[in-house]
Amino acid sequence: MNSPQAFAKLFPRFITFEGTEGSGKTTQIQLLTDFLKKNGNEVIITREPGGTLLGDGVRALLLDHKYGPLQGETEMFLMLAQRTEHWRTVILPAKERGAAVLCDRCVPRLWARDKTRFDSKTPSRYYRPLFT
Repeated sequence: MNSPQAFAKLFPRFITFEGTEGSGKTTQIQLLTDFLKKNGNEVIITREPGGTLLGDGVRALLLDHKYGPLQGETEMFLMLAQRTEHWRTVILPAKERGAAVLCDRCVPRLWARDKTRFDSKTPSRYYRPLFT
């Protein structure tokens, strides 16, 4: 691969940016977006939780502490519902038309976090069918 243009055309179509708050995810997403668009690629920027109307609602619910602490399974199923909607209505259609999808957090971080709250097999039993 000898040029940025060649890289941009061979670019994987789904990349997640993981990191703590303030670690520069948004900056890196914008830099890559600018580069890809400059080289003729369609780019979709999304986030998790969020990315859809349902996802934004789940995000708001999880951040609103008026409901008190949620049971681990309750939070997992809310995340799974928004993740399914996000994957099937935003990410897959964009990938199918050849767009690059850049996601501010996604399955890897949330899956790892979920596994610390349950036995090691609980989250994968629900997530794996969606992403394999």
